[in-house]
Amino acid sequence: MSLKGKFPAAVLSLLAVSMLSCGLYFIFDKFLSVTGSEIVKAWYYGEIVNLQEGQVLSAIVKNQNLFEKSPFIRAVILVDPKIPDRSLFSVGELSKPISARILNQVQQNKETITDIREGFLSYVIVAKLPGRNGLFIVYEISSQFLILSYWVLVGIIIVFVMYLIGLTIRVTNFERKKREDLRTDLLRRLAHDVNSPLLAISGLSLKVKKLD
Repeated sequence: MSLKGKFPAAVLSLLAVSMLSCGLYFIFDKFLSVTGSEIVKAWYYGEIVNLQEGQVLSAIVKNQNLFEKSPFIRAVILVDPKIPDRSLFSVGELSKPISARILNQVQQNKETITDIREGFLSYVIVAKLPGRNGLFIVYEISSQFLILSYWVLVGIIIVFVMYLIGLTIRVTNFERKKREDLRTDLLRRLAHDVNSPLLAISGLSLKVKKLD
């Protein structure tokens, strides 16, 4: 196959893989965001009485086992925004320190719970504690299984698209060869049909010359 024929196939395969990968990422990202928000909201409003009474640590410790076993919660950190580099209490460890950007976004947001995208299939959800203590509970929402599943599916998509492109190329080549064989056979028959009368006329002309 010529380079001109390969180029559209390569562009088509790249476009198909990109679109399917982006669509798949959107689905996974949305699932992680919704699931993480629901988990945090369910815990937060389930412990709202304890949080209002200032029993923050006991509310977290009571659910520590649940946090550690959750496939979506990487860490739960109690922080004071005035000293974000030091956690007051933690379950698990954050993959990276809390940035000033996150704290500013949470402080400017009037909502009690703020979810912020923080990397590839990763979210940081920050819950403001009721009262005037100004403390935050920071949840890092991520899932290694979800990330691995995404890349496995992307690999399957790449293989499947390449298979379809290869199959299309083979069918195209087969059809082209079939047309070329048909044209060659037609030309051969046409040449035979044209040559037969010519040979007859040539033989007849020789006989006429002999008669002369």
